[in-house]
Amino acid sequence: LVRIDRKSGRLDKLLRGLRRPHSIRHRKGSGYMLCDSEAGRVVLLDQYLQQEGLISVASPWIQDAVLHNDRLLVVSNRKIVMSPMATAQEDPDEVNCVIEQSPSGPLKRLSFGPEHRLYMVEPIERKDAELFAHAWRSGMSDTSWIKWESNH
Repeated sequence: LVRIDRKSGRLDKLLRGLRRPHSIRHRKGSGYMLCDSEAGRVVLLDQYLQQEGLISVASPWIQDAVLHNDRLLVVSNRKIVMSPMATAQEDPDEVNCVIEQSPSGPLKRLSFGPEHRLYMVEPIERKDAELFAHAWRSGMSDTSWIKWESNH
């Protein structure tokens, strides 16, 4: 993670050793967070972009994450190997999902299967969620392939 002074062009290296950093976001209140995608971690930063904490997430690729109250919502995608020289095998049990995690660990995940890649997650107000649920129940969208899996 680097900070660039636009006037002088000066570059400050703030964090090193990240493995495919992704999806930097402002945290409610103050500070920031970013996904250390291949390392399976969400990095919490203070308002000055200094590391404040790390949250480990069991994920092959963290695409996005957002803190909502005391829970972390994480988009976990299967890792795609792009090189024709790569020898890595895809795990057929890996799925693209949203993981709901508390400070003590994962609570549940919403599985979208291996074919549906996710870009981001956003918490929405209850009234909006109820509107979406009504639309889904009325047959506008087939969501039978989306499955909640609980860790309890």
